[in-house]
Amino acid sequence: MLIEPFLGTGCIRINQMKQKKSLALSACSLTLACLPLFVIPLQAQLPSANAASLLTKANSGDAEAEFNLGTLYDYGQGIPQNYTQAAAWYRKAASQDNAKAQFALGTLYDNGRGVPQNYARAAEWYRKAAQYGDAKAQFSLGVLYETGHGVPQNYGEALNWYTKAADIGEVDAQFALARLFDKGIGVSQDYVRAASWYRKAAEQEHIPAKFSLGVLYNFGHGVSLDYAQAVYWYRQAAQQGYDQAQFNLGIFYETGKGVPEDFSQAASWFFKAAEQGNIDAQFNLGVLYNSGKGVQQDYKQAATWFRKAAEQGDIESQFNLGYLYASGKGVDRDYKQAITLYLKASEQGNTDAQFNLALLYAKGMGVPQNFSDAYFWMSVAAAKLTNDLQQKTVMDARDSMAKMLPPDVLASVQQRTAKWFAEHSDSARP
Repeated sequence: MLIEPFLGTGCIRINQMKQKKSLALSACSLTLACLPLFVIPLQAQLPSANAASLLTKANSGDAEAEFNLGTLYDYGQGIPQNYTQAAAWYRKAASQDNAKAQFALGTLYDNGRGVPQNYARAAEWYRKAAQYGDAKAQFSLGVLYETGHGVPQNYGEALNWYTKAADIGEVDAQFALARLFDKGIGVSQDYVRAASWYRKAAEQEHIPAKFSLGVLYNFGHGVSLDYAQAVYWYRQAAQQGYDQAQFNLGIFYETGKGVPEDFSQAASWFFKAAEQGNIDAQFNLGVLYNSGKGVQQDYKQAATWFRKAAEQGDIESQFNLGYLYASGKGVDRDYKQAITLYLKASEQGNTDAQFNLALLYAKGMGVPQNFSDAYFWMSVAAAKLTNDLQQKTVMDARDSMAKMLPPDVLASVQQRTAKWFAEHSDSARP
């Protein structure tokens, strides 16, 4: 743990800001929000006939016309968008075993457009289309089985439907299948099969698959460890705007893995990801501005990026921004702001923030001097220190606080400390 002088002539030092060098490892865990939102068909597939001519055919019972008219209402193409009308026309075509309409009607039930959201009805229509070989319906039915929406959760059925769709080239199913093998969800973990399916999806320009294939090369899972290949696939995804790939590519430039070390390139890729709200990239960009590596040293910019990540709950950014406020770098010195930020990070278990917070309480900086709070936070900080010398230093400082407390106050704060350890099982009391 690096430390630097801070509180004047006293022997106590304050922990300096932390740096993070980690990689994003997962493209997406399965949630409905993460899944592609199907609104069939794609714009390029919209029927060319106008609504009037389609209506004539649809009214005569032409299933394809019924489906196409539903599509125009679904998209609002040439007529006002109306999901209720889309559902009505899809239903007419679906009742005539038009698989495209069955799938489209399933998506409306899945997403609650034009009909009340009903996963069971979505599953019913997806199944009908899937049995006719509609790949997107097969994939969507797999999703419902994996998530347990509308059907009992069943990974075997999810695997079955993903495989059917993947085998006929459905890219999202290929990615979903790869993810199951990659994470060992419902199947034995198999990186080789994961890599094979990620590659198939990546070759169809599936961006998260490109990133995930890069991760496998990064760690040698299912493929030979190959940083150059990891860089290749990260770059493919990064150039298409995928923030986790941009972040990982920045890490590679920062550490010189697979590419020559280049902090300027690292900063460039961190910036791209940070602008998209990637917390780790915001943090690392703040670190580069703080150190002046790859960019001109600029504490104000460091504070800006730490603040963005801190506002998203990043603990280390809360600590670093607190440090900047305490030291007056890039912001006006403001111990009250430092206290606020240290407290947020401390309550989430950041040892450095806990120690620095204790020092500010002990010195009465930003808050009235409070040896009780100083004792508490030093006790909490000491619990997670693994360096014996550091732990002894902090505990000695804590014990000096104890001498300034009346016996009843000391007993009270010790009870408070014991309660903290009871509520935070990951903190081992020294």
